[in-house]
Amino acid sequence: MKRIAIVSVCACMAMSGCIYISHGLDPIYPKYDLGNRNSRVNTLKPRLEWEAYTDVSGKENLRYQLEIISEKGQRIFKDDLRETYYAVEDPLEPDIDYQWRVRATWTVDGKPESSKWNYRTQLLLTPINWLWSGRTYVFTTPLK
Repeated sequence: MKRIAIVSVCACMAMSGCIYISHGLDPIYPKYDLGNRNSRVNTLKPRLEWEAYTDVSGKENLRYQLEIISEKGQRIFKDDLRETYYAVEDPLEPDIDYQWRVRATWTVDGKPESSKWNYRTQLLLTPINWLWSGRTYVFTTPLK
């Protein structure tokens, strides 16, 4: 009986894992994956890059909006970006976590519209419990 219980626990542990779902425009840099949920950039003026918005049928004046928020409340908001990247102009603070998100904006028949902000959802499954969470993308600036 003990042997069956041990095998069952091992099988459950082997089947446990994390499901990672991204929503909106996927980041290209910094890169995120299951093993790297918070990236450290190598400069205080990072260049943030994301995938292009591809559903352009019937849409005019495609642009991007970007928001960067520090753990200390500093906020950078850029509107009317035409490229799929943004190079931070003023140096960020060293060794600080920054959340960032991006979305596409456009017009249809002269009316402004936008995609949802990008974010990711994680579902962690373990033999004991499960955890569902959603977050924006985070990067940490380098030490001085």
